Amino acid sequence: MLGKEGSGDFYARSEEILRKKSMMENKGKILVIIPAYNEEGSVGKVLEGVKQYLPGVDALVVNDGSTDLTSEKAGASGAIVLDLPFNLGIGGAMQAGCQYAFGKGYGIPSG
Repeated sequence: MLGKEGSGDFYARSEEILRKKSMMENKGKILVIIPAYNEEGSVGKVLEGVKQYLPGVDALVVNDGSTDLTSEKAGASGAIVLDLPFNLGIGGAMQAGCQYAFGKGYGIPSG
């Protein structure tokens, strides 16, 4: 049985194990990163194409500070949505998407 002095270490180890487990769940999976800025009219069609031509992959829409319904339409189409608080441009959106991918355990494709 754990005393008070050991409980902090137990919880810290448990959180680390859960983090590693969630990273392993995505190992070997493919994540398509789609940067989007005010694309409410087209994001649904893009995601339909991803599902049609790349079945089984995960799709991440990086909502790059849009002021329209891009985020809502992407989520309704089944995408993972990462909302940026303001527009960073395509480079910043892709970097944010890559950071998300690495943090969630998606690998780097090798050629």
